[in-house]
Amino acid sequence: MEVDPKLAHFVSITINVADKNDWIPNFESGSYEFDVKEDTLPGTIVGQVNAFDQDRDDPNNRIRYRLLSAGGLEAHFNVNAKSGLITLARPIDAFAGEKITLRIEGADSGMPPLSSTTTVLINVIATSSHLIPDASPVLNTPNEGELQFSLRNYTASVSEAVRPPHLVQVLSVMNKPTDTRFIICNIVSGNYRGAFGVTAGNDGNCELRTQMELDRETVERYLLNVTVTAGTHTDYALVSITVLDVNDNVPRFVYDSDLGLTTYFGAVSSVANSSLE
Repeated sequence: MEVDPKLAHFVSITINVADKNDWIPNFESGSYEFDVKEDTLPGTIVGQVNAFDQDRDDPNNRIRYRLLSAGGLEAHFNVNAKSGLITLARPIDAFAGEKITLRIEGADSGMPPLSSTTTVLINVIATSSHLIPDASPVLNTPNEGELQFSLRNYTASVSEAVRPPHLVQVLSVMNKPTDTRFIICNIVSGNYRGAFGVTAGNDGNCELRTQMELDRETVERYLLNVTVTAGTHTDYALVSITVLDVNDNVPRFVYDSDLGLTTYFGAVSSVANSSLE
């Protein structure tokens, strides 16, 4: 059937393919690490995380960031929801010499929202005010009659799986008085949340023990400033404790199980070779 061009009518049809929220946000790095001095003032920028989303349209590709729970440590930091800038919210001098592990979530604004997480390691750099005098790893040269630790620096490691109280290290003391009952051992700094305790043993040496369960994913290293006192004599030692990891965290998919999502999406070229090399 022929159509008379004078009677024909043509129309253009535009089909817009709506974007589906099927891409999970991805961080540029699986983990980040930043250094910050213990005397840094609140409000100072510590670092920045950045994630991207391959969905085409807003809000499916609009990412917002938030700090996840880290045993209360997250309260010392803020993350800008839009930019991913991490700033200090509270003083952190109590963590001098320690490492703080944070987790940050990046979630898109689609319905339902999809998200992923990254790990941020904060190295809190101790200033000289928190270090003992002459923190040299060599033996002290004891003065006659003066109470002293046998070392300025001690190192120890302890598994996060141990149950308190667990003996971590015996700090040997030299030139002890005859009556060791009056020797006092104390931790003056670096003991976050009172994780460790130190007491004088029957022999007058300082015995360092755990006082709570440790979590390497929260704090992986402690730097304790320990003193020993007898009468008017006091000496100092620095104890570095590394928390050893155990396999205590179950792997999790980045999808939030509360959303009821069970499918992951991917893409492959139509000309991809099916053989594996």
